[in-house]
Amino acid sequence: MNAHPVKTPISLHDTVEELVANFGATKVLFEIAARRFRKIHPPDNARAALSSFDSLSDHMRKDIGLLPKSGGKPHFDPLMLKRF
Repeated sequence: MNAHPVKTPISLHDTVEELVANFGATKVLFEIAARRFRKIHPPDNARAALSSFDSLSDHMRKDIGLLPKSGGKPHFDPLMLKRF
């Protein structure tokens, strides 16, 4: 995603040496081992679930300005009426 290509290739050996110099060998090895066993979560599908407003509760529907599912009367804010 960088608009400028890398002109000089960076070797893995140089990168690991820099990490060990900055953080120490123990921390680097521990992080490598921890990443090996870390659980990888799939992407969250929350946006797909919220695309259907039928799954929202009446309280949440009211908060975003929708009518309740139960067929109640619409909510009018008296402060909004003074604007006109």
